Amino acid sequence: MRRKLKTHHPLSRPSPSPTPITLSHAHHPLTRPSPSPTPITLSHAHHPLSRPSPSPTPITPLSRPSPSPTPIIPLPRPSPSLTPITLSHAHHPLPPPSPSPTPITLSHAHHPLPRPSPSPTPITLSHAHHPLPRPSPSLTPIILSHEKREVVLSRTPTRLKTMSSKAALPDHRKLVTETIALETLRADKGDAARLVSYEIKDFVNKGDNYACIVTGLHVTYTDGEGGEEKQHSYVAKICQPLDEKVPEFMKITMGEIFIKETTAYLQLVPKLNQELVDVGINELSFAKMYNKSLEKGKELFVMEDLRRRGFKMFNRRQGLDVPHATLILKELGKLHAGSLLVERSLETHNICKTWPIFVEKWLTDSTAMQGFSAIINGQLEAAALVMEKIPGYENVVEWIRESKTTCMKDMTTMFDDTSKFTVLIHGDCWTNNFVFRYNSSGAPVEVILVDLQIMRRVSLGIDLTYFLYGSFNGPDRQNNLKDFLDMYYSSFSSVLEAGDYPVPFTRQELEQEFRNKMKYGCLVGMFLVPIVLAEEEDTTDFINLTEDNIEEYNRDRKEMMENMVGRKDGLVRPRLLDMFDEMIEAGIIPK
Repeated sequence: MRRKLKTHHPLSRPSPSPTPITLSHAHHPLTRPSPSPTPITLSHAHHPLSRPSPSPTPITPLSRPSPSPTPIIPLPRPSPSLTPITLSHAHHPLPPPSPSPTPITLSHAHHPLPRPSPSPTPITLSHAHHPLPRPSPSLTPIILSHEKREVVLSRTPTRLKTMSSKAALPDHRKLVTETIALETLRADKGDAARLVSYEIKDFVNKGDNYACIVTGLHVTYTDGEGGEEKQHSYVAKICQPLDEKVPEFMKITMGEIFIKETTAYLQLVPKLNQELVDVGINELSFAKMYNKSLEKGKELFVMEDLRRRGFKMFNRRQGLDVPHATLILKELGKLHAGSLLVERSLETHNICKTWPIFVEKWLTDSTAMQGFSAIINGQLEAAALVMEKIPGYENVVEWIRESKTTCMKDMTTMFDDTSKFTVLIHGDCWTNNFVFRYNSSGAPVEVILVDLQIMRRVSLGIDLTYFLYGSFNGPDRQNNLKDFLDMYYSSFSSVLEAGDYPVPFTRQELEQEFRNKMKYGCLVGMFLVPIVLAEEEDTTDFINLTEDNIEEYNRDRKEMMENMVGRKDGLVRPRLLDMFDEMIEAGIIPK
């Protein structure tokens, strides 16, 4: 999806006798071609084209078309005549073309044409220097190659798995417009920066993000008029397109998470880091936010691309180890303790009163509670069906099914914000919401927390149990739990002590609070573990659930769980069994 910005070139008068042009692969000088037309051969290395639809579709240009119906394609110096292009099938798995090939139309509005030679010549396109043209509105970008992770064109609109509507949802990557790209560039590089072109390019795999679309914004720019061209990249987070039948509470919730996250980055984080610096503690590391748009249904924001600083995600299907966990727990301790320093400095002494967006509104909305309960209960039942097949866990199956009727009430109770453990938590502490920087020997040396979209003011035990039961293999959690809690408590208490703020609980009380919230970790774990360990074919869309497709969604989740448990990789079964064994040992699940 490369967008070349508009340029204006005079049009020279072509000769009366139309002639196509041969383009060379290097710098495209005009040469006299051979009399015989040469078909285009598409290589796999540079052209990840998707399969075309049975009926050929003209290609829409990158730049704004001229008043004539001819689309503009940014190819150099085309001829005024239209020449059909024959595609070779020797090296590309494309189906045979239709009997009457559709010519590619070249526009003359923005390309000066020299006087062509009198002999007709077919067009040969270079593979090295011609990016794919912009698709027509009916074409939807998809990721075909995970090695290159490039957005390519599909002539089949993508549909969400659980959609009951026949119409495909819009591609919200198009919300990243030229205006958004320019504003982002100048917020980062200054007002003198000039945008030459921009491109939207996906870089995450399916299953790495659920609530939002995350994609790359790549820009070519100069520092001023006539300056040297440079490249830079950003990360855009865009709201998922929602089916019109999605309940209103889900639409409101999806809009609010963007407001919450932009508020966190632009208002809360600067205040938090200032409080830490004032007491001699290093700032928490976060990505910079450069741009945002909160138009309802079209929310997005653009962030620093942390890959440029050497940060990358950990493989979510591997359980986190001690070195990675140590960095995360220390950072969580600083975040939680820092939020208490912030509250001390506020007139309200309460983050939710100063920034009401951090209040969990869905907890008091009966319709929202019912909707989220349906999503969670579907996954709990899938876990129960899996455990039914394992002898000796009948008590677990019974407990899971009983929990379906009380899980939302249990969560509401555990979200109490009046205890001495109450802090502002991250709220979504699983593997993909941390990025790491590594040293030359491959050891992690720095972590940054990302995705601040469901921060809430509740017990810190919610973050700890969510983290430890969602992103670890059982033995790593069991063998290191005491050390993990020690690391966290040391980080948390050292921040408060530096700020001359009384530590509100002891190390022993922290451990008891962790055990009090273990049920939350288990309930969330039954939902989260399949997501963490999912392959691409396992992912489903739970954002666009409606009354029409909730049963289909739950069937998909059950089938997915059965498939995952039966795989040879053996990842899901031991994670669940270790978690349930710990719950039995702690007395949460009756023996």
